[in-house]
Amino acid sequence: MVVKRLFDMCENKFVSETGNLTIEAAVFRAACLSKIREFFRIREVIEVETPLLFRGCSVDCHLDLFTSCYHPNGHIDSVESEQVFLHSSPEFGMKRLLAKGFPDIFQICKVFRNGEFGRIHNPEFTILEWYRRQFDMFELIEEVIELCSAITDSKTVKKWSYIQLFKDFTGIDPLKTNFSELADLCRSKSLTPITWETVTDALQFVMSEIIEPLLPDDTLCVVYNFPAQQAILSQLDETDSRLAKRFEVYYNKVELANGFQELTDPEENLRRLKEENRKRENLKKKPLPIDMKFIDALKSGMPPCSGVAMGVDRLIMLAGKYSKINDVISFAWEAI
Repeated sequence: MVVKRLFDMCENKFVSETGNLTIEAAVFRAACLSKIREFFRIREVIEVETPLLFRGCSVDCHLDLFTSCYHPNGHIDSVESEQVFLHSSPEFGMKRLLAKGFPDIFQICKVFRNGEFGRIHNPEFTILEWYRRQFDMFELIEEVIELCSAITDSKTVKKWSYIQLFKDFTGIDPLKTNFSELADLCRSKSLTPITWETVTDALQFVMSEIIEPLLPDDTLCVVYNFPAQQAILSQLDETDSRLAKRFEVYYNKVELANGFQELTDPEENLRRLKEENRKRENLKKKPLPIDMKFIDALKSGMPPCSGVAMGVDRLIMLAGKYSKINDVISFAWEAI
């Protein structure tokens, strides 16, 4: 009833033009968060909390992290001081809980990604992440659609495999393309090709600059079976190792969720994380410490599962028809 009353209060909510959180937007945000928690309560998925600070971290070559320093006993000059990282996702902590025997779990928390700022980006933002044991990718996709539909009231869903999406919107097979073909495509769309390091980078550019703006409005769009190079910790497709069991969900041309049928093999996880650090070095970025506690947890056994991360601020922004995430967060980056 509390959730219903909050939604009723916001029935005639307006689109903020100030870029600041209004009381109406705060009430709407609280209602959305309550509805998310109720969604999982009904399904008996347990809410958990994991640390924001870790010694090991994501080594994704496309992410830059915030760092801090731990000083034992408060001695700043201690030789035992160590670098720690604000997490960019609760993934590793949550998987460690699954490896300990936890049931299905979810978490709503702050995450931090350095350098990301814009209409739909903020260096500090709220994420919803959850894991479902014994779910395959397609079962989790259906649950993501249920949640997004409940919050956004969207009634229309369209699904594409990654390959079919590219063929439908560009006429290109993403598994057979090359730099030249992708550069020609960009020029045909009046986009200047940039110096891409890999074909994967070029495909991601085409996805964000050409395909995403063409996705239908008021429709939950699901893309699945991404190229293996774009899914660090996902299982590969058994019938085609070029593809990974990764999916993304979009609404009104904005990426909302990114999910995997999770890779549970500890040695393969470690191999891929080391490879990602090599990519960082190729990009002239510093390699980052791999979370070996995460790898050790996998060695004790993590159940087959699928997991997904969803941008809460984006979801609320789109559900409330706000123009930018600054309209649904308490303080914009410039205001802190």
